[in-house]
Amino acid sequence: MPTLSIEQLIALFILTGAAWPLVNVCVSRPFWRTFPHLGRKAIALVLAYIIFVTVIALFFRQALVPLALAAAGVLLYLGWRARPGHGQRKNLPPGSLALLPLGPWFDEQFFHKQADRYGSIFKASYFFQPMVCIVGLPVGLELLHRHDEVLGTPPLPFSRFIPGGYLRYMDPGVHRSYKRIFRGIFSPEVVRDSKIFMERDIADGLQRMEEACVNHCSGKGLQPKPYINRMLFSVWVRLFTGISPDSKDAEQLQRCLQIIDMRNPMRVSDTAINLALDEITEILHRQMNAFTQREMQQSRIPSCFLAALCDSCTESKHDATVLRNFIYLMHVTWSDVAGLLLWILKMLSDYPEWLSKVRASAENDKLSECIVMETLRLEQSEHLYRRALQDIHFNGFLIPKNWIVRICIRESHQNPDAFSEPTRFNPDRFLDKTYRETEYLPFGAARLACLGQFLTKTTGKIFVEVLARRYNIQITDDGPREFGSWRHWRPSTKYRVNLARI
Repeated sequence: MPTLSIEQLIALFILTGAAWPLVNVCVSRPFWRTFPHLGRKAIALVLAYIIFVTVIALFFRQALVPLALAAAGVLLYLGWRARPGHGQRKNLPPGSLALLPLGPWFDEQFFHKQADRYGSIFKASYFFQPMVCIVGLPVGLELLHRHDEVLGTPPLPFSRFIPGGYLRYMDPGVHRSYKRIFRGIFSPEVVRDSKIFMERDIADGLQRMEEACVNHCSGKGLQPKPYINRMLFSVWVRLFTGISPDSKDAEQLQRCLQIIDMRNPMRVSDTAINLALDEITEILHRQMNAFTQREMQQSRIPSCFLAALCDSCTESKHDATVLRNFIYLMHVTWSDVAGLLLWILKMLSDYPEWLSKVRASAENDKLSECIVMETLRLEQSEHLYRRALQDIHFNGFLIPKNWIVRICIRESHQNPDAFSEPTRFNPDRFLDKTYRETEYLPFGAARLACLGQFLTKTTGKIFVEVLARRYNIQITDDGPREFGSWRHWRPSTKYRVNLARI
């Protein structure tokens, strides 16, 4: 077989190098941890590309140079497009549109650095898609309020399993009517009526953690995340459905929620997800029928969101859009609030003096809420995403149609003009001051503001108070924070703690 000429060897080198952006993704451990299904697709694409180039080199070598010229042209274009000044004549914001950058996902200071370099409005890449980023709540809120009708919400994959879509992804008119229904269901009164069992379930969950530390950890500490997830599921299954967490229905519900979990989209088929959703719906109908029977017998109905749904109107009880949204709201909020509780535990283990302050405070209810709010300021509340439905001209810049818009909440919460020593964990800053939404925005904004604010704060407060009243925390192992599968930063998977009774 004749050897390759110098020109063909150079062409082969260029064609091989053209795969670098995908190879860079394939060798990134954080990317695999966060996006395993995308990692598998990237590996498949790289292998297919290697086979393609090998076949060309072996059997169609005369095509190597033309293909390399085409690849070089594409690479030059991508390099030109990645220039921070690209699109300046069209009034695009500054910033690089580099292909498949890892910085937005795995450098926690990425958006800070970009804002420091380019200003509060800049562009970056969201995987392959261009994205306009905004750091600064006044500017972000101005965009949301001024252009709400042409800013859609990019849907997560599970939305396709809900007739009409997930609540926050609905068209504005439809969203208003369904949001009204869910505002009535997720009422603060239900949460207040449920505080006794919420405190009991959280106390039981922390006791299980303590017992595991004593009996199984040999002083090495335990990974708290699975215990927090289990503890919060007990709270959530009662609060949402009125079902006892020790019942067979609760066991079936938890199994089905694992099947529909959007973080594992490659593990199950759409058919399996729909079957699991039908099982959950059947459980909900069975529970609602039980509520009706109790009402006819004048027996006490448990205070829960499902009972509130029964009371709202007959049509809502049988509306597939309502019921499947109810299921996914239970699932998504369970994961989100569990993530918040993990961060609260991390903050209180990093700064144990605040546990002592809660114990000593005559107003520990207020201080515990401040700890929740400060944790939300620093962690868990990270971004709002929108998609431009048409070209938007805003503050001298063009946001082209179909571009992603990211409002950087976490970075905006570290504005030194609003928060002194912005990176310091200091819950006292919330004791005597109420921050405006242009300074502090942990629960979304405008039409899509979160319905679960009271529930989130109440759950966090109870967690802090029970923890402070009964336990000391000791960190036994830790590591740098990681970007998790729900696209939130989270404590390291190496994070281990010991809980000990006071």
